Amino acid sequence: ENYKPTIDIDPSWEKVELGEVCKFAYGKGLSKRQRTEGEFDVFGSNGVIDSHTSFLVEHPFIVIGRKGTAGAVNYSTKNGFPIDTTFYISEQELIRKDVSNKFLYYLLKTLNLEKVSAEQTIPGLNRNEAYKISSSIPNVDIQTFIIKKLENEESLIETNKKLFDIYTQKIQDRISKVWED
Repeated sequence: ENYKPTIDIDPSWEKVELGEVCKFAYGKGLSKRQRTEGEFDVFGSNGVIDSHTSFLVEHPFIVIGRKGTAGAVNYSTKNGFPIDTTFYISEQELIRKDVSNKFLYYLLKTLNLEKVSAEQTIPGLNRNEAYKISSSIPNVDIQTFIIKKLENEESLIETNKKLFDIYTQKIQDRISKVWED
């Protein structure tokens, strides 16, 4: 849950502002009452919150929390519906076509977007302030290498979560058996 990818920045990489790389598109309103359970994930500011029969954005795309859990970053490999508490970045929002959407996802997770808040009482991400954040962008080959490395790390984390769940269940089963005897 607390995993945050690390990208070791090489000083030779081009330094750019986020607004030169992509634009944050606004999600669309879709109240709980308007949703019909379906095959497409509905994304709120902190990830999947429901499903619906239609989608707003074709995959792959990045979802960024705009209100509430401002700055939370999620990635979808299938078509989905980011609601109005989010921003999203699909291939169409990429300004720089030499930047992979998946690399951008990992980069965004390292930028502490939750600190770019426009409002004090209700956390909100100000996209114009986010656009000013500078970061370094490597060439496509290095992006691909970084993506593979980080995907391997995520795979290990998922495997460990499953192992944790298995052993938690074994412990619970054992405790139940002891109390039954």
